[in-house]
Amino acid sequence: MKTKHLRIASAIVCMALIGLLVHRMFGRPMRYEIPGDFKGWLLVRFADQNCRPLRQRGIFLIVSVPASGWVCTSTPESNKLIYYRFEYVYPSGARQSLRWNEHGKPGTQVWLLGIGVEDKTEEIFVGEEHENWNHYSKPSPIR
Repeated sequence: MKTKHLRIASAIVCMALIGLLVHRMFGRPMRYEIPGDFKGWLLVRFADQNCRPLRQRGIFLIVSVPASGWVCTSTPESNKLIYYRFEYVYPSGARQSLRWNEHGKPGTQVWLLGIGVEDKTEEIFVGEEHENWNHYSKPSPIR
């Protein structure tokens, strides 16, 4: 009987340690909601106290992208591993999942290009891999 209780206690401690490790390694998953058929640059600035925090829906932090492509939030940028989901959201409420960073595959997808450490920004492009990205102007931060 003692052995059984010891095994159960050991299993609980192991699960708690694994949970703590996962919590320390991974940040909250983020879902980017992009206007349907949008193509071009997105710029997201984090940790700007003049802006609203990101909404939460379930386990996801929601980045609602306006047509301008410029997003500002007071939510701090995570320095942990993050699961990203990118979706087109159409006026009808329909959604279309977008692939991201899949080199060599045709079709519109999302390219997470850079994270600015100093200015706490993410630079993202939505479009074809081989199109001229310079054809699209980058969004200007609105103050």
